[in-house]
Amino acid sequence: VPAGPIYSVEDMMKDEHYIARGMFEEVEANGRPLKIPAMLPILTETPGSTDWSGPELSQHTDEVLSELLGKNSEQIKKDWNTRGYSFRIFKDPPGQVWEDFVHKTDELVVLAEGQIEIEIEGESQQPPIGKEVFIPAKAKHTVRNIGKTINAWYYGYKK
Repeated sequence: VPAGPIYSVEDMMKDEHYIARGMFEEVEANGRPLKIPAMLPILTETPGSTDWSGPELSQHTDEVLSELLGKNSEQIKKDWNTRGYSFRIFKDPPGQVWEDFVHKTDELVVLAEGQIEIEIEGESQQPPIGKEVFIPAKAKHTVRNIGKTINAWYYGYKK
């Protein structure tokens, strides 16, 4: 029976054998270095490489929201303004927590990208992208980025 360690991605990225074999390469993403899996197999005469690391954060948010909701950020802003709400955007790093906030007015939140957990008066939810969440005035609430990437979310207060 074959046996061996079961590696996480983090384990692989630190393992000297994976590193020596060139299993990962570094690219630039959103202006920062990012280590990603290299092109495999590695061929001596026609080696592969990554030419593009993918779109910028939030580059396709309006397209995704348009597909999910039939609305983009400008349309959501217009809708909220019609309903008497402001419109702003937050972008939070992984692990960011806005804990135990209480506002004098109602608040709306819509996740645009990534993952989020919203706890209102002890009731927790993880809304999908595009779902509007209502936070009543004077309700104690916490917002957490529970994902492994930056998230983006819209919020607005009753005017």
